[in-house]
Amino acid sequence: MNRRTWILEGALSALAVVVLVLLSGWSLRKAFEKQKRCALERLQKPAVIMIERAFHLKDDLAIQEVVTALGLAPGIYFACVIGPDGKIMAHSQPANVGQIFRRPDFPVTAHPLAEGQKRWGTLVISASDKALRSARRREMALWSLGSILLWLVWNARSLIWRWRLAGQERRISDLLIMAEDQKQKERREAERQSQARVLWTSRLQSAVERIPQAIMLLDQRQRVATANSSAAQALGVERSSSLVGKSWQEVPRLGPCGKELEKSLASPSCFVECSSEKDDLRLRLETDKDGLSGTWVTFVYSNHPYKTNEKASI
Repeated sequence: MNRRTWILEGALSALAVVVLVLLSGWSLRKAFEKQKRCALERLQKPAVIMIERAFHLKDDLAIQEVVTALGLAPGIYFACVIGPDGKIMAHSQPANVGQIFRRPDFPVTAHPLAEGQKRWGTLVISASDKALRSARRREMALWSLGSILLWLVWNARSLIWRWRLAGQERRISDLLIMAEDQKQKERREAERQSQARVLWTSRLQSAVERIPQAIMLLDQRQRVATANSSAAQALGVERSSSLVGKSWQEVPRLGPCGKELEKSLASPSCFVECSSEKDDLRLRLETDKDGLSGTWVTFVYSNHPYKTNEKASI
């Protein structure tokens, strides 16, 4: 994850936190306003009943006491009763009695007062939302802190995952580098072995060519490792290099000697001969007991001047 992606993710999470705080503030405001209306309704209903009863009894003092009690209620800024002429008949602040009511800038609630079908006044109550605003501020602070905590947790989670991903990428990169190094080592080892094999084959071919007797060497896979010119001449092949790499079954005179080759492999350091009825050519097979070289094949004619049971040494 690059730096640009991290910044974009942080900005989106911060925007989500801001939207969450705004939505929570709006919902809290609606809830407080509803709570305020319900509280005013609970105060207004009994107050209206008592004021109308006192008016019916022509008891202005009782009306003033009810209004004064309303003004002392928690969350009430003022309360008053206004007559039909707009003058204040009773007020929670008695000094305002008799004055013309002027509607304030802050919100108020009005409830009609009537006797029978005749309206004789209005009950006006102004609720102070100071306590509600304080509670709303506390709720907003709580929501803000919760949102900030959520944002911090989200970013911490993202940071932890980025560290983990970075660690995994580093491990993958290290493994790829190790694999590439191993491949290069194997490639260099294969090249070294190939060069050593070529050098060994060249030296072996040079040594075999110095042997006057026709001779051939089969490797551990029973393929021709080397053969001198005399062996190629005995097999009717133009060049000895054309025999190298062939299986024993592909060599003209060695193909029928499968049983003898198996016997030679089973009895290392022992001579096993394979002859043909067509001519006096005999093949003498001897397998190295240490398994270092392979199986030596010596071509011997019955009238060949070399009469020896010793394998030519290199």
